[in-house]
Amino acid sequence: MPQESLEFPEGDRYRGEYEVVLERWFRRRFGWLCVAFLVWEAGAAIALALSLISGVEEDLTAPSARAAMLARALTAVNTSAVLVIVLWFWRTIRPRIETRAEAVTAATKMILALGATTFAFELVIHFVWPRAPIIPILSIAFWHLMASLFLPWTPRESLRPIAPLLVAWAVWHATLGYRDARWLMTSLEVLAGPLVLAPGILVAHWRLTRHRRQFRRELRKKFFVSMRRELQQARLIHESLFPKSFDDGTCRFEFRYRPAHEIGGDFVHVWTDHIGAIHLTILDVTGHGLASAMTVNRLYGELERLRYEHPYLRPGSVLSLINRYVSLTLAPHKIYATAAVVRLDPRDGNVIYASAGHPPMFIRTRGAQVRELDSTAPMLGVVAPQDFGVDDVTTSVEVGDTIIAYTDGAFESRDRSGRALGIAGLRESLRRQPPPPAWGDFLISLAESYSAGALDDDILVASLTFLRRRSGSPLISLADADTAIVSL
Repeated sequence: MPQESLEFPEGDRYRGEYEVVLERWFRRRFGWLCVAFLVWEAGAAIALALSLISGVEEDLTAPSARAAMLARALTAVNTSAVLVIVLWFWRTIRPRIETRAEAVTAATKMILALGATTFAFELVIHFVWPRAPIIPILSIAFWHLMASLFLPWTPRESLRPIAPLLVAWAVWHATLGYRDARWLMTSLEVLAGPLVLAPGILVAHWRLTRHRRQFRRELRKKFFVSMRRELQQARLIHESLFPKSFDDGTCRFEFRYRPAHEIGGDFVHVWTDHIGAIHLTILDVTGHGLASAMTVNRLYGELERLRYEHPYLRPGSVLSLINRYVSLTLAPHKIYATAAVVRLDPRDGNVIYASAGHPPMFIRTRGAQVRELDSTAPMLGVVAPQDFGVDDVTTSVEVGDTIIAYTDGAFESRDRSGRALGIAGLRESLRRQPPPPAWGDFLISLAESYSAGALDDDILVASLTFLRRRSGSPLISLADADTAIVSL
């Protein structure tokens, strides 16, 4: 099949499916063309039969009358021959067609046979009756246009059966012109002869171009609907990885997540170990969208492995192991992440945290004071595991204090003049009294209102509020948590 009929800006993405569509379309339209020719020639046969019947009563003694009668008879023979050809292709060839290439070949042969038959009979009629109103070039244009009106073929394909007929007409017409000493006019007519094929060529080009565009639109629509459905399913799976908010009487954990698209690259992970300490990890993968969400799924699996194999790891050790994973598996693909890990002991309010290139977390006290928990290590994946240095920082919280962690989308929103909300603006908003019912809802609403809703990055806000101290003595010392083994 000619390459011109199947070219797409997207390359081979749609070509295979489009070939199947063209194949079915061409085979169907070839059958319609055969039927149209049969109806057309049957009508012509009836008209000729009536003409012959009426011509019987004419005076055939005049030479012109006899020539006209003979011309009608030859035309009837030509019509019968055309009917036989079309009927043979319709009944014998059409059922055997399986591919578009075979359909194009069949159509080419049929048009060539019809055109050659008509051209031959018109030459005979011309020699029998030189004054007969017959113009062979118009017959050639007729077959070409009729085929192009029905068949979805390319302009190049439409010229294959016509080119030999056009050459034959040019030779005959030139011979006739030179014989009558009309060589200049004949030369111009031969040169201009191919112009009669312009309507058929334009129709063929227009039909195939329009069909290709419509096919592209429909396929993209179907692809979009399918992609939306798959993204919705992926979002359900992705969101199932997120922890559930909880309030166990000593601590309350809440989070709110607003991806820029269906799914994104922000994530929060929480677990409580066997001595009651709460471990909170917040992650922000570079970029957003499906690729970032797929990366989150991998990091979730690594965090879950650490949770079950090493449930008492200190925050710095968690980041070191996650950095090793990112460096070995994701950094070669230019994928990095920021992260922060907090461990809160609800028995005494002791807090240990570490942060790898993540925006500073905040501790919002019950009295509306705000403390920052700054980054203590570089971004995950940018430093080799052996060079990754991370510090644990110890602090504490009092009853009523809230630890607030967030991703950069919470403070990078910009107003209409281009000014960013910034970490300072975020910090100031945390001083409000009384505190909102949910810090996640409040900060996401703040970012959306600041940028008039035009947010192009994921936003995740997690809060961990210390409600009351938990009584009881520890089963294990947190200072030795990294190497402890607990028998359950």
